[in-house]
Amino acid sequence: MLENELNQVLSSHFGFKINLGWLGIDAKDAYTEEGLKGILAQVKKELDWIKTSPGEVFDYSCFVLERRWPEAEEIIKEDPFYSYLYALNVIKGRWPEVEKIIMEDPESALFYALNIIKGRWPEAEEAIKKNKIVFRAYVRDVLNAV
Repeated sequence: MLENELNQVLSSHFGFKINLGWLGIDAKDAYTEEGLKGILAQVKKELDWIKTSPGEVFDYSCFVLERRWPEAEEIIKEDPFYSYLYALNVIKGRWPEVEKIIMEDPESALFYALNIIKGRWPEAEEAIKKNKIVFRAYVRDVLNAV
């Protein structure tokens, strides 16, 4: 079975795009039913591992799936910066359900205001003010005031 065919079989099984190379799994063992079962188990193990880290979930969603991964979004929500990156690169817009989480980190809030809201974010200004350097950047780059 060619790797592309195997990726299609695995994608059907798991319900979303699987990339064996990204997961570090060698497709050569898939020529037998036993080998295919082994690869299925390896893929499940790797996906379970990915779902332990906001950064890994972001990377897999953005660079492999190239779409949202709803079943793993709870992991992304654990980290303000990866929540911002996921909104920017995967959702490609505002993600209201994590905005309070993003506000926990002044830098992430600045980037969210600058790159997603593309303007003032009054709800986050108190949080952004907690870091003087970030607040200066917010005033300069978002509010366009010096």
